Amino acid sequence: MLADAHHLPFRNSTFQKTFFIDVIEHVENPTKTLKEIKRVTINNGKIIIGTPNALSAPKIIRSFFKNTYSPSIGHIQTYEKPELKQLFEHSGFKDFKITFSTYKNQRDKYRFVLPLFPKSLKHRQLLAIIKNE
Repeated sequence: MLADAHHLPFRNSTFQKTFFIDVIEHVENPTKTLKEIKRVTINNGKIIIGTPNALSAPKIIRSFFKNTYSPSIGHIQTYEKPELKQLFEHSGFKDFKITFSTYKNQRDKYRFVLPLFPKSLKHRQLLAIIKNE
């Protein structure tokens, strides 16, 4: 199904679990989008959101060699853990956990330099699990 994330075509409280992976960085109004996700997820349901980690080691390394930082093509916004936390709170979420994650085969390319970086920079994805209240 293709739909506008700002106006989801579902009734209130339709889903027990809502997955929103690699999308939030592409929307014009992430707060409105998150409120829509909250609306279509049942009370006490789970919302899983994934987005690229704006400060991952690979991005830092590429930025160093390019002498500039730029988000990936098509990304309107990039997020680090504090910005994502603030976005969730501003959107009305209270019970959530943000962790770091990496797609299975993405770390191989940088495996020699990753030990030099702190844990928060080693992972390319931020993953949030939210309890809808």
